[in-house]
Amino acid sequence: MNKTFQIKELYYDYKKSDIRTDAALVLDRLVRFLAEYPEIHVELGSHTDARGGYKYNHDLSQDRAASAVNYVVQHGIEASRIRAKGYGETKLQNRCKNNVKCSEEAHQLNRRTEVKVTEVEKDPVAIAKATAISEANVFANLSDFDPCKKVTIGK
Repeated sequence: MNKTFQIKELYYDYKKSDIRTDAALVLDRLVRFLAEYPEIHVELGSHTDARGGYKYNHDLSQDRAASAVNYVVQHGIEASRIRAKGYGETKLQNRCKNNVKCSEEAHQLNRRTEVKVTEVEKDPVAIAKATAISEANVFANLSDFDPCKKVTIGK
């Protein structure tokens, strides 16, 4: 919980928030993961490079996060399990700050989306079932236990 993971290869074009074809393939993997683990809730946090004004970048990053969330929801994940958060240029991955000359590839690394696990639901039925299975296994193993039986170790 509260751990952030960068989604490799989920990048955006300069000044754009739409989901690129290559990014859709990456989001498809996230959809499969979330479908397999329905108890997990996440935040999709999006970022920009440092070019542009602070407010513009914050708004753009929020639009990027919303685009990613909409894609995931449109592919079957409940909207209540996922939220969008824009961080603008506040969490740059490299030295490419304002007034620093960087390559386009270096700026691209900052235009990204990350996943943060925000909640893992505690399903009382699943917990009770897992506990019952665990206890049954312990008691089954104990039923074979004979404290008077001689045990030879090493054979």
